[in-house]
Amino acid sequence: MKQYLVRVTSFVLPAVLMLIVQQALVLGIGLSAGTARESNRFQNLVPPDRRYYHGMFRVVFGKAMCYLMIYILMGAWLTIIVPRLFHYPCLAHWQDLLAIMLPYTLACIFFGMTVSCLVRYRENVMLIMVFVSVPLALMIEFVKKNAVTVTRKLLTHSEISVTPKNVSLFFLLL
Repeated sequence: MKQYLVRVTSFVLPAVLMLIVQQALVLGIGLSAGTARESNRFQNLVPPDRRYYHGMFRVVFGKAMCYLMIYILMGAWLTIIVPRLFHYPCLAHWQDLLAIMLPYTLACIFFGMTVSCLVRYRENVMLIMVFVSVPLALMIEFVKKNAVTVTRKLLTHSEISVTPKNVSLFFLLL
């Protein structure tokens, strides 16, 4: 029984740790956007006086780099140090894990920025993410199976020959 529990926890732990990074990023970005909208007179994320910002790209890129500097440390802690603290098996080197965490963290950051456009008040991000994350987590397998078949159909009719795999890179390395 103990060996079964070790196998289950070593399989579930990486997914839970990645979910922690994603939820912390989305909730943090949404809460800061809601606070900014509440404190702003016009309830916009970017104040109307834009001459200091020199374009929207600089605002989005600056916020993304700020979040990346903070959460890449959290991602390194959760993918490198925590599994080794609890003696979980890990097949990847720390360089490979960080190479995977960089695009994953950027994807979570931009997803959080996209969700923050829907948030008018601080509390709304909690309601959105709590009620949407569970159905989305349950739909992942359905989406993966259908995405592979749709991609295969699209690629057989095009000139690109790519074989889609139904294996997540992160779980393959861990």
